[in-house]
Amino acid sequence: MITDISQSLEAVEAALKAYPRDTITGERINRVIRTAAPELNFREIVGIPSGPGALTQFINSYLSDVLERAGNQGGDSLYRIVGQMAASVGEGLPAIWKTLVSPNSPNIVVLKPDQMQLEVRAKPANIEDKEIEISSVTLAEHNEIRTKFESELPADEAGAIRQLNETHKNFYNWSDALYQDMPTVAGRWGYFRRNQLLELLFSRITALELADDNQQILISQIEASQNSAFELNKTFKRTAPAVTDQEVSLPPREYDTTTPVDRAGRLARFAVEAMAYDDLRAMKIPLGAILDAMQDEN
Repeated sequence: MITDISQSLEAVEAALKAYPRDTITGERINRVIRTAAPELNFREIVGIPSGPGALTQFINSYLSDVLERAGNQGGDSLYRIVGQMAASVGEGLPAIWKTLVSPNSPNIVVLKPDQMQLEVRAKPANIEDKEIEISSVTLAEHNEIRTKFESELPADEAGAIRQLNETHKNFYNWSDALYQDMPTVAGRWGYFRRNQLLELLFSRITALELADDNQQILISQIEASQNSAFELNKTFKRTAPAVTDQEVSLPPREYDTTTPVDRAGRLARFAVEAMAYDDLRAMKIPLGAILDAMQDEN
C-alpha cells in the first residue's frame, strides 16, 4: 500500500535543487533519492518492480517540475535541473576531489558546518568553529580497491595482473605499468576505482551523522568536484601538444636505476600526479627547468 509521499518528494526536490551543477545523470538521481528519501520506493510507486523504465516513469510523473530531459551522457540519461544555474568549474572545485583521493597531498579538506561547504586548505580544522576534517583516502585503502578489482577479473586477465604485481609492488608503479602494458584493463580499472572512491568518500560523509539534506549537499559537492576534475583532465589532454612519430619511437625513460637523480625524478613525478590543482599552481619551478623543457619539446 503506497502512503502519502509528498514529504519524501519535497526532500528529493530540495536535494536536487542543492545539487551544485545544472545537469545530473539518472544514476545520480537514483542516489539522491536513496540518500534524501530512503523510504521512497519509486519502483513500487510506478508499478515497475524490475527492469528499465521505472526511474524515467517516476521522474515524468512526480519530478517533472524540477527535472527535464537534456539528452544522454554515455549510456545514461541526462537531466537538467530546472532553475539551476550552471556551476562554473573554478579552481577550488576540482581540488576537493584531487585532495580527497591523494594520500600525499599537503592540503586537507575541511567541512565548514555553518555554510555546509567543503574547503581545501593547508591549515587544520578549527575546533572552535566546529569545523571537521574529511580524511583523504589512504594508500592502504587504494590498495584495498586494487585488490577488489583484481578479484573480479576473468582468469586470463587475473593471471596477467598477478605477473604485473610480482614486478610492481608499489601502488603507483603498478598503476603506471597497468596503463602502459594493459590499456584495456586499465580503462575498466579507472572506472572501477572512481566509483569505489566515491562510495568510500560517501561513507565518510555518512559517518558524520548529519541531517539527510546536509549529507546530500556534501555528497553533491564531492560528485561535482569529481566531474570538474574529470573535465579539467579532458581539457588538458585536448590542449596538450600532439605527440610526433619521432617522440613515439623514443624508448621510455627508465627510472629504476640506482642513481639519486633518477630516483628523485620518479618520486617527483608521482608526487606531482597526486597533487591537487591548486597545489600544482603553487609549485615553485626554476625558470631554467621550464626553459629546458621548452627546448626539449622543440
